[in-house]
Formats: sequence, C-alpha cells, structure tokens
Amino acid sequence: MTKGRVPARPIVSGGVRRYEDSLWLERLREEGPGSIPPGTPPPVELVKAIGEFNSGLFFQAHETLEDLWRVTPYPLRLFYHGIIKLAAGFHHVEQGNQKGALSLLEGAIRCLRPFGPRYMGVELTLLLDDTRDRLSRLDGVHWQSPNGLPRPGILFAYQEYGAGPGGSSLLGFGECEASTGPAAMPSRKG
Repeated sequence: MTKGRVPARPIVSGGVRRYEDSLWLERLREEGPGSIPPGTPPPVELVKAIGEFNSGLFFQAHETLEDLWRVTPYPLRLFYHGIIKLAAGFHHVEQGNQKGALSLLEGAIRCLRPFGPRYMGVELTLLLDDTRDRLSRLDGVHWQSPNGLPRPGILFAYQEYGAGPGGSSLLGFGECEASTGPAAMPSRKG
C-alpha cells in the first residue's frame, strides 16, 4: 500500500518527481476511481490546450499546460501531465522520433487511465482507445510518413460546465455528437 507515503505536493527534481508520479499512479490503481476528486470546471489553460491539440499544434498545447501542471498538486497534476505527454508524443510522431513518441504516448495512457471514462469534460475512454489504436498502427511505414495518419483529436464534452450547445465539441472543428469516435476526427492532409 502506498497511502501515507505519497506527498500531495510534487518535488521539483525530475528523478524524484517521476518516482512520486509512479507512487501516485500505484495509489490510484489500488484505491480505484473513487479516490480521485471530482473534476472542477476546466481551467482556461486546459480549454486552450485542447483547442491547440485539435488544431494540430501539439507543441503549443504542451507549452500551454506546462505552467499549470507544475503548480498543481497530486493527483490532478497527473491528469495535466497525461495531456502534456499526449501532445508531446504526437509532436514527436510529426518529427519522426519513434522512440520519443512511443515513450510519451505510453506514458500519457498511464497518467490518464485512472481518470476515465470522463474527467473535466475530456472523453478519456475514447481518447485512450484512439491513442492505443494509433500506437498499434505506427509501424515502419507510418514512421516514414506520419502525415498519412488522421490527426488525433480530443473530444471535449463541456456542456456540464455551461459552455456551448450540444455538449460536445472537437474544439477548433465545431460541434459533433458525443457518440462519435475517431472517425469524426479530422484527417491530416499531406
């Protein structure tokens, strides 16, 4: 059991922080979804980062969330870190960095999994399934031409926070139904 040994505030140094992240992920797995505080209305940085992500601005999405992630206590900081890793991973896909992309996308899945199926309006089940699918499709052919893959997107159901008609949106691409999946995500054209 990790309860009692896990600090709420992160340590700044990278090695210690990664260790704390792993302790928190273990604790969340042990205690289950009920141990995660309910999502509050998403901060403006998250909304902006999702819009950037869905526009294919992966590096900018990563930068937008980084300051918020650094000051946020556990366990919420793992949610932001997961979105950051996701954005950075897809940036590495675009750059053709297979090793970096695989590491970051797998890390994003580990960080976001405890928060599913939906957290702060982000449809995590769909996002994680889509990310796993993309990981399985990123073979040698796609690493040489990652633009042949459809652009990833984050389905964001923000009606619960009083924003927008219809309740769900791929920010930057207009309204879509909450039941749509990866097929609704816009394709990247060469």
